[in-house]
Amino acid sequence: MVRRTCKGRAVDVKQVGRELGVRYVLEGSVRKLADRVRITGQLIDAATGAHVWAERYDRKSDDIFALQDEIALSVVSAIEPNLRRAEIERVNRKRPDSLDAYDLVLRGHPDVFSGMPDRATKALALLDRALALDPAYALAHGCAAMCHHNRFLRAGLREEDRAASIRHAQEALAYGQDDALALTLAGFCIGMERT
Repeated sequence: MVRRTCKGRAVDVKQVGRELGVRYVLEGSVRKLADRVRITGQLIDAATGAHVWAERYDRKSDDIFALQDEIALSVVSAIEPNLRRAEIERVNRKRPDSLDAYDLVLRGHPDVFSGMPDRATKALALLDRALALDPAYALAHGCAAMCHHNRFLRAGLREEDRAASIRHAQEALAYGQDDALALTLAGFCIGMERT
């Protein structure tokens, strides 16, 4: 978690998102009057500037630590469903160029994540077909990276699997700047293969 204080000055949420490398920015304020405190918060999509969630909390400030815990729990409970919905909407807006490639990747998912080299080989046949249809499909590259990683780790430590894992991971990074799963798979494989 990164906390950034911007008291008394205007903030460009899109710029903050770019600087911190985050998709969403939670901003808010705290005001105190006598024994009362008002906390406002809003979650903003850093890419578009759209508001995802906003709320105001008015409480007595007699136990500031209990108040902090209550507000943190309340904010997380309120944000999570809104964040999930925003991510689903974002994913639905960005589809792969080829629905056939998408279908092939979905069919390979159970084998990709099995961790077993024979099932990784089975998934790679589908992923290779998907990449032939859409060479810039980041998720297909990320899944292929994971399959090659599994084969490298559990089927003989062959250099060609290690190299293929890194190559596909780099392609996933290049093409998948807005695909969280592709980036996760790519980062994991690069981290594992380069150690």
